[in-house]
Amino acid sequence: MSEKVNIFISHKKEDEATALRIRDILKEFDDDENPMIEFYLSEEIPGGEPWYDWITGKLKLSNLLILLFTDPTRNWDWCLYEAGLFDLLDGKHHRRTICLHSSATDPPDPLKHIQAFSASPKDIKKFLNQLFIDTTLTGLDKPIALWIKKAPEKLKIATEEISKLIDHKPFESEWHIKNMFIHVKNPETIQSNRIPPDAKVEATEKTLELFDKTNGQWDWKDLEEKARLREDTRWLDELAMAMKSASKGDLPKSMQALFHPLRGTVTYRPMLYRVDKLVDGSIKFKILFCEDVSWQVKDAPAKQRSLLTSLMMATRFRYELLKKYLDHDGKLMMREPKDKACQEIRQVILGIEAEASSRGLLDKASLVENFKSVEDQQAVSEMLDEWYRIRGQLFDDLAKIKCDLIERHLNKLGDMNNQFLLIAVQRFQELLQEETKPN
Repeated sequence: MSEKVNIFISHKKEDEATALRIRDILKEFDDDENPMIEFYLSEEIPGGEPWYDWITGKLKLSNLLILLFTDPTRNWDWCLYEAGLFDLLDGKHHRRTICLHSSATDPPDPLKHIQAFSASPKDIKKFLNQLFIDTTLTGLDKPIALWIKKAPEKLKIATEEISKLIDHKPFESEWHIKNMFIHVKNPETIQSNRIPPDAKVEATEKTLELFDKTNGQWDWKDLEEKARLREDTRWLDELAMAMKSASKGDLPKSMQALFHPLRGTVTYRPMLYRVDKLVDGSIKFKILFCEDVSWQVKDAPAKQRSLLTSLMMATRFRYELLKKYLDHDGKLMMREPKDKACQEIRQVILGIEAEASSRGLLDKASLVENFKSVEDQQAVSEMLDEWYRIRGQLFDDLAKIKCDLIERHLNKLGDMNNQFLLIAVQRFQELLQEETKPN
């Protein structure tokens, strides 16, 4: 039999103070001059030490691993990994895994087959008795502290303090942005335009209100059904695409489409914020819903809304790009180094395109159908085709800093910009006149 016992205390970073205090309480029952217990905590890893090697080495030396399972709402993957590693390592001595868990919950699933101790005073007293008064847990040839039998008040104080430490108020996070977790058991079932209907949703009451739901257990299909009651559902496809890319380890594209809830007047921009890949192969996706404070015309008729938005984008293109980089004679103006100016021109165009995309304006057929006459429809269709062709050439020449060609491209785009603004303004005026006609 060994004459000493080594104890590794596994805990979350948020429970560092709890782990250190429990270690100190347990030390009070040991012999100061001839200690029989050695404690290992990750806080003791020396600077510059390979931390994984340190943890593996201490786990191999340990007789007991004590896991402090305080709050089941947190992610316990690493602590459970330490417990699994402890179980696999061959320490060639008496070894046990002990889970001290809050009284409001069970031990984590991977440790449910092992007898645990809840934070109730009754269970904590039993744990201290088995650790110090007999050799059930330690495997030593003699108890560590038989004298405890004669100090019931000291045992009671320690029992109550450890109980409160394990049963402390769960760690809470305050979120000032609405958010949800979408938990997908099998990431292979995520499609580029479809989130698995049976994916589990974890969300606050305020977030669920966006989908006309109250607190409860909801699958993704329940929320998607509500979201598709709105006219613009492009964000659902964009979210599925982002989750698909992230599940494959690819960097997802930023989402451009907006979410219009069933209640209220606030519009939100969904964002894939975090991806948690769990040990069982499942993935939790954290989605933020950020309030969008840009201008909105969602209550206007579809054609007026589309035309007004296209006019705004064309106006931005006119004053943020053309008027800034072309003088009155159509000559290219660059007030900063050419490479920086070329990069800025590219970013301005991409920024306008991103906003146009978020408002559903990059679909050619949808834009063309806003115009009434065949001549205008054909003119707008040809302009869009030509715009994309010149835009591709412009981006190539911006990368090569070919100023003469950049000037030529911007002038051509300027001519089309003028032509489109005139046609679109005229059509918008026609629609307004139609609205004001008496029935």
